[in-house]
Amino acid sequence: MNENIAIFAYSWSNNYIKLDNYINQFVLNFQKIGYNIDVYIANQYVECDGIFGLNKNINIKKLNENIKSKKYKFVLSINNALLTCKLDSLRGQPVVDLIVDDFNHLFNHDSTGLYDQFIYADKILFSSHLHIKQLKLNNLGVVGRIYFAPTATSVTNKTLVHPPLPKKYNISWIASLLDTSGFILLCRKSIDSSHRIELLRNAIDITRRGGEISYDERIGGENLHSILLENGWSRAFFKMQIQNLISNETRVLVADKLSSLGLAIFGNYEWLNAVAYHSSILEDFRDGKVISSHDDIMEIYNSSKICINAPQVQSGSALPFRVMDIMASDALLITQYHPESDIFSIFGKECPVVMYKNLDELSELCEYYLSHEDERIRLVRLCNEMVRNGFDFRDRCLDILKLVGISAPSNQSMTGNIEYIDHFKFVFFSKKIKVFVKLLFIKLIKKMFFLIPLRLRRSLIINLT
Repeated sequence: MNENIAIFAYSWSNNYIKLDNYINQFVLNFQKIGYNIDVYIANQYVECDGIFGLNKNINIKKLNENIKSKKYKFVLSINNALLTCKLDSLRGQPVVDLIVDDFNHLFNHDSTGLYDQFIYADKILFSSHLHIKQLKLNNLGVVGRIYFAPTATSVTNKTLVHPPLPKKYNISWIASLLDTSGFILLCRKSIDSSHRIELLRNAIDITRRGGEISYDERIGGENLHSILLENGWSRAFFKMQIQNLISNETRVLVADKLSSLGLAIFGNYEWLNAVAYHSSILEDFRDGKVISSHDDIMEIYNSSKICINAPQVQSGSALPFRVMDIMASDALLITQYHPESDIFSIFGKECPVVMYKNLDELSELCEYYLSHEDERIRLVRLCNEMVRNGFDFRDRCLDILKLVGISAPSNQSMTGNIEYIDHFKFVFFSKKIKVFVKLLFIKLIKKMFFLIPLRLRRSLIINLT
């Protein structure tokens, strides 16, 4: 009989019902190893801003009882998901905290300081040496519990193909434009105040230079602290919006720079908002919705001659998942240079990965390797060899088991089951009734609306809008 584990994960899809592709790989690989997995999606349990607090409709006592009754072999939390002082049931089994994002993007159910939510895990895994250093400086309690673990991938090129398969794309880039709707709304509210606009502009300039935003500095009697308080924003959310704004600016410039070389962008519809300023995006854009799994991601990379990595500004020296994915594929990786990049700590200072320092250099490198196929293939094969052993998702899952002193199931031919534990199971009964009545009322209104003659319906819609 398979043993049970719990994975506290996250999802940014509609209704929070589908895990992000990378996180799903951990679920699938633990299933293949032989575990039954209960998946809790932390977005369903938060109060505000997507990552803060706890949903007040949740009966925490009932949630604790459920976790205790399952007797999990261990718990894997992604990005501090569901790690809170209110879940005393976590004390009954090892808890591993896997961090795959910047500190401003981590769950903070207790709404504490930026570095305070790391007290509940027995082991903490980071894919960034810079973030490890940052956390150790700000939370001495993590010393002895924190480890570096490179991002993982699906190592598909077990047997190298000679000659390489035909390519659909010269250059492919799987990247979204990030949400900045909050910042735009803040600008609209502040447009009549030159002092507020200056404060916001200064925050962008400071972040672009890598500095720390000053929330108490006053211009014309106002400061950012009071503006955020007035709008109910946290500093973490504000900083994230600024970082997203800067990342978007760079990404649009990259798209414009590489368009003439045959660029294919697989992303979200936010890219279409930039078409008015960079019309070439309309030709380069591909709907990212065609990517429904990690296999789809690898298929795009394997169908490309070159794949680029232009990371978000908040990534710093950390490596996003796509770096390992491209290195494991049949495409040449060209990534942004950072003097303290983790790529050097993992593969050494002399690693053959191609890097650019500015957008002109990125364009020149792409043009060069598109016209020097033999050299491109040689570097691709070198990168394949570098990630061949120890970088697969299965390898990382086995590393996690070893870290908490648990042996993998002896019979790994018995694939486990996956169950998504819906938060509605733990909602207070009185709240369930409210939700049920609300949905019933909406359904009734819709039915009544469609009973109205079509001509009258159209007239109502026109007058309401």
